[in-house]
Amino acid sequence: MKRLFVLLLVMTLILVSCGRTETSTSTGATQPSQSVQPETPPTFEDCGEEAGMIYHKTIAAYSYFENEDVVSSKNLLFVPGGTVVSSEKGFAVYPYTEKNVLDQEALDATGQNVINKYMVVMAAGSVTLENDTYLRVAVEGKLSDVVLTYPEGTETQVRVVDTEYEAYGKDYDRITAALKSSPKQAVNYIFITDIHYDKKDLTSVQIKSLKQQMTLVTKMANESDAIDFVAIGGDITSGHYSKKSDAVKLTREILDPLKECKKPVMVLMGNHDDNSYSAGKTVYIEATANGLVSKAEWNTAVLDEYAAEGIVHDSTDIDSAYYYYDLPAKKTRLVCLDALDYYQELDEDGTVSASSLELDVDGNSKVGRTYWGYSVRQLRWLMDEALTADEGWNYVFLSHMNVTTENYGDELQTLLSAFRNRTAYNDAEVGTRDFAAATGQILVYHFGHNHGNRTEWSEPLGAWKILTGTANITQLSNNSPSSENYRGFGTDGECCFDVVSVTTQEVQKYGFGLPKDETLTNVP
Repeated sequence: MKRLFVLLLVMTLILVSCGRTETSTSTGATQPSQSVQPETPPTFEDCGEEAGMIYHKTIAAYSYFENEDVVSSKNLLFVPGGTVVSSEKGFAVYPYTEKNVLDQEALDATGQNVINKYMVVMAAGSVTLENDTYLRVAVEGKLSDVVLTYPEGTETQVRVVDTEYEAYGKDYDRITAALKSSPKQAVNYIFITDIHYDKKDLTSVQIKSLKQQMTLVTKMANESDAIDFVAIGGDITSGHYSKKSDAVKLTREILDPLKECKKPVMVLMGNHDDNSYSAGKTVYIEATANGLVSKAEWNTAVLDEYAAEGIVHDSTDIDSAYYYYDLPAKKTRLVCLDALDYYQELDEDGTVSASSLELDVDGNSKVGRTYWGYSVRQLRWLMDEALTADEGWNYVFLSHMNVTTENYGDELQTLLSAFRNRTAYNDAEVGTRDFAAATGQILVYHFGHNHGNRTEWSEPLGAWKILTGTANITQLSNNSPSSENYRGFGTDGECCFDVVSVTTQEVQKYGFGLPKDETLTNVP
């Protein structure tokens, strides 16, 4: 492999100055003029195509450049030594390890950054591969312009290698195996949050990383019988678009893999998801009202498309962004809260009425950017409708924000504490309920928003609170590779989501990528 890279470098320099030529193997043998082909040998066309971009996943980062005239193969092609790659178009070949990582040993042996040189210098010609190799190709044309000539008798060796998830295989295999032994009544789910998907501020590689995580979440949910549901914790986009249609379009685009999810999906609304970051705080009244994604539009464009069928909204508001969903097999109710539950009315054209937006003490409109918290109406729904599951049922709480967030957070905690302790709840605005006859317990309270990873026992709730960090690598990173929180493309920290298995006794949290595994035993 070391000699292969030296060979390729020399070949490239010769081809640039002399045009098309042939390259010998390192043993001095000339390229065979004729070989026996397998009946239906795979080609680079069978590997899928990525247009306009060549990217290489190395140990610490992606290295890439973009060129509209270049296409590259997506998956790897495993070929035996002696295979000849040729084309009349400018092309370059790249050997990989079986884990979809550019061969680091071969790179180090050259003593220089061969990646960049090889990505920008392509030439017509041919090259004979000395060793068995996992291979990708880039060509100034079409993948069909690259010809593969295999040595005789290699039908069983040549194959396409699907590498979409190879970089994350360690966590994937470990967690799915652990879930197989989870207790029968355990509630198991995936929680991913704060995606902050954006095409304006993110590079193509950063966008690809987010899409891969969403596809990976869907794959794990579908392939693991133990997974009961998937939760999207909010802040799906950046929410600073001049047109709210752009916000909706991007939300749907990044959630699109979930259309293939065979498990129930809970989608929470974050403070960025109403598109209220599109204007400055004090100019919200007219400009932002027209640009806000209303709760009605959120239900139509997002919940109706991606959330589980059978979610139950507030009986007084079918467009509430808070709702619950029941898992009868686990006797568990999922309570999904709305952490930006500000008041809004709609004009006749369906846009948020500017006059309906209340002002805070600083004179700013109460929207997602400025109003973080719950509402009297939501607490009343929680008290009278959500916390009414059948006897022996338990509850999982999901929210974009912590319990004690700025607005009505203390009131929410007081209400949940009354439920836990089977005492009477009495609030002048919300109402009254005696929880003496209530049954079941809160299993966990899971949220995002703060972009970090943390667990904390909540005595008022009698449950663990879990904060999952942002899935977006640009929002939570450490530039030092020696740091345990380092997030580099292709490293263990590239992904960031949690897989949770919870019972009435404990919470087992499996961190996928950056988060750590934790076993959290309930406090008596």
